[in-house]
Amino acid sequence: MKKVIIFDFDGTLADSLHIVIQSYNRVATLLRCKPVNEDEVATLRAMHMRDVLKQLRISYFKLPLVLFCTLRLYKRHLREVRLYPGIKHMLQQLHQAGCTLYVVSTNRVDSIKQFFILHGLPQCVGVYSTGSDVFAKSKVIQNILHKKGIDPRDALYVGDELRDIQAAHQAGIEAMGVSWGYNTRSMLAHETHIIADSPEEVTAYVLNRS
Repeated sequence: MKKVIIFDFDGTLADSLHIVIQSYNRVATLLRCKPVNEDEVATLRAMHMRDVLKQLRISYFKLPLVLFCTLRLYKRHLREVRLYPGIKHMLQQLHQAGCTLYVVSTNRVDSIKQFFILHGLPQCVGVYSTGSDVFAKSKVIQNILHKKGIDPRDALYVGDELRDIQAAHQAGIEAMGVSWGYNTRSMLAHETHIIADSPEEVTAYVLNRS
């Protein structure tokens, strides 16, 4: 059994894409970025984050400001963010089985903790943010492993984006993709053969893993 499970937040635990797009679109024009149209979402889901940033005319220089403004608006609509079906039961089962749970996300720590409270999720989950660097997840994961004395072989990262899978591999741990989030299943398959189509499959994989 995997002893340590590290989750992404948006698109993995929280069904928040509609709020992310809504919040981003409100600041896009002001920051001279390209808003996201509904008919573009399917195309964007099949793209790597770096390509999405180019498509939306978001430079690396401008990205921290775009992220800050978007997440500030996101927090105002936190009560509208849904929990994917089966996630609460999955987290409870993993916790009861003795797994140590973490969240590593680009989102704000206070927003994630508030979301957990709103949905009655286990409060034992450690929450970490990458801050304004959306490509810093591997460093954050490595810091958790080092500070907590976790053997990388005991850890699993679960995320919905290609950059999640890549970050986990860079940090030296196994990665599982989930098909219900931002990137498409076919995109995730470029980086991992372990892909769950439901929270139940995540639980089964973790608990049955030798």
